[in-house]
Amino acid sequence: MLQRVARRLANRPRGVRWINYGHDMHQEMMMDSPKVAITEYDDGGFVVNEVNMRGAIALFPEIAMLWKPKTMDEITKESLTVFTVANPPVEILVLGCGKRIPRLLDPSLVDYLKSHGIVVEYVDSFNACATFNILNAEDRKVAAAILPCVPDA
Repeated sequence: MLQRVARRLANRPRGVRWINYGHDMHQEMMMDSPKVAITEYDDGGFVVNEVNMRGAIALFPEIAMLWKPKTMDEITKESLTVFTVANPPVEILVLGCGKRIPRLLDPSLVDYLKSHGIVVEYVDSFNACATFNILNAEDRKVAAAILPCVPDA
């Protein structure tokens, strides 16, 4: 197990921010399970379960996919529908807003999510990665919509 961690650290590309450093038992447990976990990110995308995903992502406990919106302004009811129809139902949506939280989501969109029993947690994208990983490891009914720090990187 330690050899695998050492290889990953030795081979990491420059310019990539890592969420953790050194040996992390939590990450090792996540790597051996089917749960989704974000292990690294940069300005233009994320590495989810060792898959490089460029652009915005939508995450569920066991599924990760690319997500169409690139900025907060592009988030619509249609783009949020994927979170309202998930099974099992999502209770918490972690919204990663990029480098900073420019403003909150349109109140009508928040009401739309609330009508489906979903609470929205706004954070910058770095903290959204960590928050999703922790809540998912705790088996919470969580999903995440995370925008890249630089939309067109």
